[in-house]
Amino acid sequence: MGKLQKKESWLQKWMKKQGWTHHRRFIGLDIQSIIMAVLTALTLITTITIGLLLYNRFKMAMKQTAVSNAESMVESTVDKLDAELLNVRQIMNAVNYNIIQENDISSDDFNRQFSLLYEINTDKVQSMALYDSNGAQLMAEPVSERKKGVKASKQDWYTNAEEEIENVHFSLPHIQNLFEDGTYRYYWVISLSRSVDINDGEKPRSGVLLVDMKYSVISNTMKRINESSNGIYYYLCSRDGQMIYHPRRADIDRGYFSENCEMTSQLEDGTYELSLNGRPGNVVVSSVAYTGWKLVGVIPERVQTANINRFRYYIITAILILMMMLLEVNRIISRKISRPILRLNESVKAYETGGYDLLFERFLNPERVSMPDIDIDFCVNRRQEVIDYVVQKYGKEKVVQIVTFGTMAAKMCVRDVGRAMALPYSLCDKVAKAIPNKVPGVKDVTLPVALKVSPD
Repeated sequence: MGKLQKKESWLQKWMKKQGWTHHRRFIGLDIQSIIMAVLTALTLITTITIGLLLYNRFKMAMKQTAVSNAESMVESTVDKLDAELLNVRQIMNAVNYNIIQENDISSDDFNRQFSLLYEINTDKVQSMALYDSNGAQLMAEPVSERKKGVKASKQDWYTNAEEEIENVHFSLPHIQNLFEDGTYRYYWVISLSRSVDINDGEKPRSGVLLVDMKYSVISNTMKRINESSNGIYYYLCSRDGQMIYHPRRADIDRGYFSENCEMTSQLEDGTYELSLNGRPGNVVVSSVAYTGWKLVGVIPERVQTANINRFRYYIITAILILMMMLLEVNRIISRKISRPILRLNESVKAYETGGYDLLFERFLNPERVSMPDIDIDFCVNRRQEVIDYVVQKYGKEKVVQIVTFGTMAAKMCVRDVGRAMALPYSLCDKVAKAIPNKVPGVKDVTLPVALKVSPD
């Protein structure tokens, strides 16, 4: 037990080495330790402040960069979708203006051109069909049987075309349900429809043209941008909030994820900061031409947080390295600053102990010749009040004022009087220079002496 009490800890040994303890009692810090502590505190405050400023600056920059990247991606994707939809619209216009309006429906040219145009555009178009005003099929490509029990006149694309005959109508993505497919495959399409005038002999009549665009034209474009988005995702919705494409459509259908398409579909084109599933985030909205669809880029907070967290570790590492370097620099600086102070302190202690036989008593000491006196200087303000008080206290006969008379040399007197009387400087300087500096046998050269010696 006694051995344990005698054994010093590493902290006690270090404090003893620094001169902070004596017989295990704390005796205070020396000047070097104090300077080191002050410099260390300033280093910590400065380093942490700089680190926080850099962190906040990077946080803002990362947010702006993510929003800017999303805006660029949305803009380029809208241009891509506009181009794809324009191609399909041009196909529909070619069918209407170059085939339907130029040829009789019963002619061979009509069937041949209709089939040829479809075959050229099979990469974008799933099927094309022409219906009369009663919903009866007049022409279709590819040639296939109609499904039983399906009436074209009851389809939304058909009724929309009849209600607004001047417009091209885009449907939501759906499974094509008009034709029988021998392979029993289901095709996702977006139906474009419009009202057309049909030439049927001498009796023109109205009808509806249907062009089913392959949904893959839209979905492939959206998949590509979502695969390289680094946490940012993009979806497409209609003007009334109906989902057209979403990268997490399966999770939405199962109820694992939710998206407020109705709200974003009502927003104007631009960038917004909204609450996304209870967390803050940014949304970029842009409209797709011809359709009224909205392309929405969503920047969740976790995307920004992930990048910020990676930078946070970098900042912490950099701060630790910088602090270690600055602590070593502080130690060197504190040693250089404290070294002359410690030497001075040792010298003062030596003086106080009489090591140099110096006297520090001001008033009475063996080397003083006269008795000491005490004087006090008073400001000119309220000085007279002090004099009156002393006269009243000690008596007028015991209080005197010391008068100091000042004299001026002859040359200085000539220059000062001439300046006071506004005489020319050249005249005063000439007279002053005529006064001799010294006269043999005379201690002080006055004006009368100067006049005798140099009357000119």
